[in-house]
Amino acid sequence: MLNNRAFPRHQVRINGKILSPDGLCTVDCVVKDISEGGALASVPPNMVLPSRVYLWQAETGTLFECDVRWRKLDLVGLHFIDIASRSKVRSLIDRCSSGAPGQTSPSRAFGSVAA
Repeated sequence: MLNNRAFPRHQVRINGKILSPDGLCTVDCVVKDISEGGALASVPPNMVLPSRVYLWQAETGTLFECDVRWRKLDLVGLHFIDIASRSKVRSLIDRCSSGAPGQTSPSRAFGSVAA
C-alpha cells in the first residue's frame, strides 16, 4: 500500500497533556505516533476539545501548538501549526526512539459529552 504522507510516522508511547489555548483546562493523553507534521493521541472518550490546542510533553518541556484535524472515539489527529518548531519535534522523535517515555500527573480535564 502506497503511503502519501509528507512525513514518516514514528510509533511511540509518550505521556503528555492536551491544553486549551487559555490554559485553564487540560486532559492527559498518550501520543501513539508522531511525525514532523503532527501526532496521533489517545484521550478519554467523549472529551470535548477545542479546534486549536497545545500538546505538552513534560519530560522534554516541549509545547506544540496544534489544530485538531479529526476525532474518532478515543483518538485525535493533531497537526502541528508552528513549522518553525520542527527541530523540537525531531528532537522529541529521536528521544522517543531511544526508549525514554515521558511522565505526567493528573490535572483538570475538558468537559465530557454524554454517550
